[in-house]
Amino acid sequence: MKLGARMVSVALVWKLPHELSPANKASRARAVREFVGEEMKMEAPAKTTLLDTSLTRKALSKQIVDSLQDAVINGVYKPGDWLVERKIAELFKVSSVPVREALQELCSRGLLTKYHHRGCMVTKLTDDEIRQLVELRAALEPKVIEWAGAKLNEQVTAELVQQLELLFKAADANSLPEFFSHDLELHRILWRLSGNKYAAATLETTIVPLFATGQMVQNYRKMPDLKHEANRHLLLIDYLRAGQTSKASEILQDTAAEFRRHLFHDRATT
Repeated sequence: MKLGARMVSVALVWKLPHELSPANKASRARAVREFVGEEMKMEAPAKTTLLDTSLTRKALSKQIVDSLQDAVINGVYKPGDWLVERKIAELFKVSSVPVREALQELCSRGLLTKYHHRGCMVTKLTDDEIRQLVELRAALEPKVIEWAGAKLNEQVTAELVQQLELLFKAADANSLPEFFSHDLELHRILWRLSGNKYAAATLETTIVPLFATGQMVQNYRKMPDLKHEANRHLLLIDYLRAGQTSKASEILQDTAAEFRRHLFHDRATT
């Protein structure tokens, strides 16, 4: 399908909240899934709990960064686990140079913490550090999303539709690791669109460790309502399309608050 025709279809599916009848609102998420599945032929990546060690022509260090970061977010490596340079190099069948570069990059993102003469450990956040990161996200991301909303176009809208499909599929499967991965990528699309690379980098180092911590606590608390969260992301994009950035900011504030409750097991955090 040509891009122009695809955009017309996107516009038909993406009605704004005030344009829908109550019956249509009830079937909104299904309509998005049907559109993406039938018109754009989207397929979710195969579910796996293993570390992806396959390398492409991309720079080796970048590929290793992506694989290790996904492994941490998906719970393959947990906070407190050590990542040994030599073992990682053996795993990927590469020299130590790209592995060292990858570990340095992950440390700069806050996902790993380097200890002199000991190596790198998946970052373990204290309660106070979590609070600080949540507060930083709540202060910064609404402004970044506001910048992104002013630049939203048909091409990026199509990318967001695709990512939402993956988010809904993860929610349907009740897979928290996959949901976190797709949730993060949806936010990255908007960060990049904002045009502020410094703010995007700050959010990367803020949210990725939080998501890894969220994955860590999933085994001993009630699972969050992923379908509710997916629909909240759908509403976020709706408001951005409508130019209602204040409403989009409210959605982000609610999301950050809910995530904070998830991390602290519903105890009071004030």
